Amino acid sequence: MMTAVPSSPMRHTKYYMENVIFLVENQLFKVPRYRFENNSEIFKTAFELPVTDSAEGQSDEDPIKLEGISSVDFERVLGVLYPANSYKTETMPKEHWISVLKLATLWRMLDVRDLAIANLDRHALAGSPGPTLSLTEVDLQFIGWDTASKLYRVREQAVHSVHHGSPAGSQTTTRTRTRDKPDPCHRVRVMTRPVI
Repeated sequence: MMTAVPSSPMRHTKYYMENVIFLVENQLFKVPRYRFENNSEIFKTAFELPVTDSAEGQSDEDPIKLEGISSVDFERVLGVLYPANSYKTETMPKEHWISVLKLATLWRMLDVRDLAIANLDRHALAGSPGPTLSLTEVDLQFIGWDTASKLYRVREQAVHSVHHGSPAGSQTTTRTRTRDKPDPCHRVRVMTRPVI
């Protein structure tokens, strides 16, 4: 006996994805919104708000405007959220990870922020005996002084480790992770609450 087919097709609960359109500077970006919902409580809450007459983010004429955000920084965070292949993020330069850290901190994307810090740590270790971590004033406003000072501390520990074979000092700030996922920052944990 065959089951009756509904008169109109049903949307799959997992694999029927909605797109969202963002306007950053003068550039439109159309991406599946699930990565923003799953990685950021800020976006998840915004997307759960009741829809008014105009469905912001559903058309090029009414995109979600992200003011004060660089389109280059936004493109870089999209490269992490939607990598073209699994190796792409492994080869991203330090400047890209600084962009990712800024926006992940701003939008409370904790896993993405952890990944950015781990990769900045990796860049510091892979660099020459004196790797630089150059942050602009805008970078500092986004990530905050506390996070910046911890990144510099990681850099100094990495430099000391290269020269002396052991980390400088024994005081490393740790943060208890509230999720049951493995910690991508297993070597040095310098996490703080996101600065908004």
